[in-house]
Amino acid sequence: MKIHQNSSCTFICDDSLKTSFFEERKLWESADLIIADPPYNIGDKAKVTKSHGRVLSNNDAWGGMFDDTFSETEYFDFLRDFLKQSFALLVPGGSLFCYIDRKFSGDFIHLAEKSGFLYKNMVSFIKVNSVPKLRANNFGSAFEIAVWLIKPNSGRTEKGNKISRTKPRIFNSFAPVKNLRLSTGELDIKQYHNTCSSNVFLGNIGSKKTGHPCEKYDWQIVPIIRSLSLSPKDGGNLIIDLFAGGFNSGLVCQKLERNYIGIEKNEHFWSVGCKLLNILAKNPEAKITKEMKIQPK
Repeated sequence: MKIHQNSSCTFICDDSLKTSFFEERKLWESADLIIADPPYNIGDKAKVTKSHGRVLSNNDAWGGMFDDTFSETEYFDFLRDFLKQSFALLVPGGSLFCYIDRKFSGDFIHLAEKSGFLYKNMVSFIKVNSVPKLRANNFGSAFEIAVWLIKPNSGRTEKGNKISRTKPRIFNSFAPVKNLRLSTGELDIKQYHNTCSSNVFLGNIGSKKTGHPCEKYDWQIVPIIRSLSLSPKDGGNLIIDLFAGGFNSGLVCQKLERNYIGIEKNEHFWSVGCKLLNILAKNPEAKITKEMKIQPK
């Protein structure tokens, strides 16, 4: 296990489901939010796909760094372990926000409910500048989904009223629609979805900040952090990312002044995240360039 800390963010290189870090630091029931992008079970070296006109294995199409191949039983056992770990880390009323492959979304919700979670909502992220993909036998994909779950709440309000078990500990709605009008008087649809309590978020895709092939863009992370967590000065607890990849969630949390712990077992991407964290800690407005990243050996 390797640990790097800078200001309010801690980046760990370890297996998140086997690490001793949480037990050593007594972090059970310490997180308001777990944000996670676990393996999708689609990076199979034995299956092929087409990318930019080339025929590649699914594994190569996703960067060639993951043999993300489980049997159905193995994958569901993995998801159960992940859900068990997440449930133990969350405070009552805490949120688990999990990006998941569409094919497994129903199974994931079923397993989550069996693990004690309450299903809250499904969220979609639409890539508005996705290049049209002309295919002979299918639609091109231009969106991703995530599932929002909560650990059942408990306790009472200051007035002694019992708290609803389905009420998240934190949920912040955003700017009112009246402030999102264009100069023409028309509604700015993209800003409406990304700043109001809609379960659809719109954004552009482009170069990856950390170089991780599965990195989520800032517009897929920022509204989730803002709506499901608080800064420590406002009474917020930890945010944990159990599959941090290149740690872009941590870079966002540093900018939003959240306490964050991220874990990634790939040492290369852990090193990338640590380097970028140090750069942004010194200059939050620094523009990340290709030269700043550590290249794979």
